[in-house]
Amino acid sequence: MAVEDKRAQHAVTRVLSAIYEEDFLGFSYGFRPKRGGYETLEALAVAIGRTKENWILAGDIKGFLDSIAHEDLIAFMECRIAGQRILRLIEMA
Repeated sequence: MAVEDKRAQHAVTRVLSAIYEEDFLGFSYGFRPKRGGYETLEALAVAIGRTKENWILAGDIKGFLDSIAHEDLIAFMECRIAGQRILRLIEMA
């Protein structure tokens, strides 16, 4: 992959993260900046120690992004992204 491609991917990632980060709840940890497995375990330990809940539910939707229609994903993103250049880069992927 060319250096220019990597730079473009990084730029698009930063734009999308800035747009969609506000949608995540404080306890969402999957694939987010500065949040990894250790932070997840620490948050779980705190939650378990402070609440009287007796169960934990974890989920992973394997292959979801592989099966979603590219056109539907683009249409979803067009609702939040005004930059036509960014949308064109996403469409090319």
